[in-house]
Amino acid sequence: METDESDSGEKELFYPEGYFQKLLINERKRTERFGRPFMLMLLDVGRLLKERRKEKEVTLQSLAFALNSSTREIDSKGWYLDNCLIGIICPEFYKADTKWAVDKIRQKLASFFDMQEAANMKIYCIVYPGQEDEHHEEPRPKNDEKPYPELRGVFKS
Repeated sequence: METDESDSGEKELFYPEGYFQKLLINERKRTERFGRPFMLMLLDVGRLLKERRKEKEVTLQSLAFALNSSTREIDSKGWYLDNCLIGIICPEFYKADTKWAVDKIRQKLASFFDMQEAANMKIYCIVYPGQEDEHHEEPRPKNDEKPYPELRGVFKS
């Protein structure tokens, strides 16, 4: 059986989707047990990966460098939805800090990508327990324009 080298490189940069989902469920249970909130940040990178499909490995490496240098060591990064959404689980994170965290990540993304590419990446922040927020440069979409309706049930077992 032949192995695709780009797939093995991806697995080293971000946790695979199944494993990341397990981490998310465990973090939710920990939050329920100890009452300390966490944030799930989702970066919509689907469009970027399609536009840069010939440079996919370099693009993923740049994303990993940008996210690793703008997040804490305790934050977990993985595929929430393969090749579409990268998730970052931020333990003990409070809603008041979401704008600061998004701004920090946007700034770092802009140093690795074209300004327009960085601005076009939608970033969703979900604080548990709490509400879903969406942070990006364009006006907020209407409720019926949500690109990933499955986000509403993200914390259900």
